[in-house]
Amino acid sequence: MYRMQVYDERTTGMHWQTQKHGAEHFRRARAKNPEGRIPVSVVIGADPATALAGMLPIPPDLDEMMFAGFLRREPVEMVPCETNDLKVPANAEIVLEGYVNLNECARKGLSGTTRGFIRWKGSTRFFTWNA
Repeated sequence: MYRMQVYDERTTGMHWQTQKHGAEHFRRARAKNPEGRIPVSVVIGADPATALAGMLPIPPDLDEMMFAGFLRREPVEMVPCETNDLKVPANAEIVLEGYVNLNECARKGLSGTTRGFIRWKGSTRFFTWNA
């Protein structure tokens, strides 16, 4: 689960915390092709077990959807996206499909933390959606 800040009708900031899987995917892709971009699909509205699996700091070698299936006691049905090769949960309420350019970033805006502090530090990537 990642924080996103809306910039306009097709662009958000995509904040990938350093220790999360999304940040690791980003680092690996940028190491291979710093000027490229990676496909991204954002699920808004999933069942509680799937949402929880996305939030927990599970080990990097454990698939989040497999963990969600364990919590649900049944597999999470996955369906292909329309504009990229990624798969998303079939029960997602909304799916945004797009990309993140590996060489673009911006200073992120103010955000509240779970401990009640306000942060203005760090950078964010741009997520542009097309479906």
